[in-house]
Order: sequence, then C-alpha cells, then structure tokens
Amino acid sequence: MKISGTGSEHTALLFHTEVRWLSRGSVVTRFFELREYIKVFQEERHCDQVEELESQEFNQIFAYLSDIFA
Repeated sequence: MKISGTGSEHTALLFHTEVRWLSRGSVVTRFFELREYIKVFQEERHCDQVEELESQEFNQIFAYLSDIFA
C-alpha cells in the first residue's frame, strides 16, 4: 500500500520515538524522589497502598535501597 499523495515508493510509515531506559538503581532512586507525588496520585484514586507509602519503615527501607543502588 502506497501512501497517497506523496509519490513515495515506501509501503509503510515508520515512526521514531525517543526511548530512555533507566537502570534498576535509577528507577529506585526516581521512585524515592517522587514518592510524595505518587502518594497523592494514589490518594486521588483511593488505592490501598497509601498507608504503606506513609509508613516510616517503608520510607527508611526505600531510602536505604536508593542509596545502595545509586
């Protein structure tokens, strides 16, 4: 199938998108940095995990993991 009106012989339209891959450490660190925004997002959708994000133990463990992977 030709793309009409272009005079091109190509039969497909290719799209280029920029893909950014995050390492495991970067994901953990980024989640830790955004935890307040994630908490608000979950509160708006009435998710059950909001209490876990607020717990001091969870935040300490996540901070530790973020430090290790960084």
